[in-house]
Amino acid sequence: MQIIAGTVTIDPETYEEFMSHARVMMDESRAEEGCHAYVFTQDGHDPSIIRLYELWEDADALAAHAASEHMAAWRAAAGGLVKGRSLQLFDVTNAQPLP
Repeated sequence: MQIIAGTVTIDPETYEEFMSHARVMMDESRAEEGCHAYVFTQDGHDPSIIRLYELWEDADALAAHAASEHMAAWRAAAGGLVKGRSLQLFDVTNAQPLP
């Protein structure tokens, strides 16, 4: 499993515009083979922070996502709204549910 988790920073006044693009990105990404989760959500304490969580079956699925047309469209549409980002890639070899 491949997990991408982190934050992007936006101007809170652009939240609706950003999320209109993010909703398209979530829908398109969730339809991709190998995508188990794809979520943008606003931080509950700081409206300038958008949290991102992605869960992919494997590195090949993530690579296909990175090369997708909707990723290029996302970058073109929302890239100018992002003021900063801090994302990490986790390669998970073992995961189990919490009791």
